[in-house]
Amino acid sequence: MELKNQKEFILRDKLVSIHDIVRVMDPEQNLIGNFVRKILSIRALFSLKDADERTIMVIRQKLASLRGTFKFFEPDENGKPDESKFLGKMKRKIVSIKPKYWFENPLEERIFHIKGNIMGLKYSIIKDGSEIARISKKFWRVRDTYGLKINQNLNNQMAMIILCTVMVLQYEIERIREERKKQRRRHQFKY
Repeated sequence: MELKNQKEFILRDKLVSIHDIVRVMDPEQNLIGNFVRKILSIRALFSLKDADERTIMVIRQKLASLRGTFKFFEPDENGKPDESKFLGKMKRKIVSIKPKYWFENPLEERIFHIKGNIMGLKYSIIKDGSEIARISKKFWRVRDTYGLKINQNLNNQMAMIILCTVMVLQYEIERIREERKKQRRRHQFKY
């Protein structure tokens, strides 16, 4: 099945790669795409590619922002973010005990929010009070594996936005964990 028409995914980190890659598979574990993070970049830059390496969506981290903000775009013919095809932003609440995220359209209207144990990657995506997607993380051997199930009634573009949101959120969680580790190490050496 083609990536754009899929509503249920298995996501698995690729262990050895020049880029940071998450494999996107259907429920039968057939590879249908990849989510790629460009490593040598000033800001985080991600792309969702189908099995034929065509770019479906591009996500770019906003540089000057107090909160974690990621902008979603349809790609141009070169696979770069097309500014005229801006789809919306994923934002993080500035001050919160637990990280809180939401996605808003270009008019800055909230479309959905993320609820649950985000640090454990077990959460729901909620729109208008109803669950539209669910993610859960499982540990299989060395690799991290995630399951994502999206409501069948959502259109394909919204499904791809949710898929990308999950991948960006996974990146954000890893970044937050690394920052906390560094802070603990600095704190240990002060005494």
